[in-house]
Amino acid sequence: MARAAVQRRLTWRLGRLTRRIDETARAKTLVLEVPDWPGHLAGQHVDVRLTAPDGYQAQRSYSIASAPDDPEQIAITVEQIEGGEVSPYLGGVLAVGDQLELRGPIGGYFVWDTDCRAAPAGRRRFRNLPAYGHAQAPRSPPEQRAHASAVLIALAGRRDLP
Repeated sequence: MARAAVQRRLTWRLGRLTRRIDETARAKTLVLEVPDWPGHLAGQHVDVRLTAPDGYQAQRSYSIASAPDDPEQIAITVEQIEGGEVSPYLGGVLAVGDQLELRGPIGGYFVWDTDCRAAPAGRRRFRNLPAYGHAQAPRSPPEQRAHASAVLIALAGRRDLP
């Protein structure tokens, strides 16, 4: 997916919430329509920026939780943190049709560079990453393989993931 290469200059763009999926009482997956999305690779993230009416801004990074196969849509999963600045708004106030600012995709040191075809679009990818990562590991430098193995083992042992 050549168009998903890491961009040199990141720009803010508007995304529109098209669907909210209640994963747990505190975790919500937000599906966002992002016109002119450049595409992403498994393992990349986006920055989300909120601006208050008085001009105050808060920015947070969220891993992209959707496969790279939909050119106009991404999903992020947000855990609402009590007393947080951003997560309570994203998980509880942001309504379908509302817009928010996104910047990305970000990250290029540790991403898998082939198609992730393990699950349908719009679903969380956590369960698919271990199998996908192990298939790609022989092509990675040894230090990346060691880190990837630790992450994948931790993810594979999680029972609370869908």
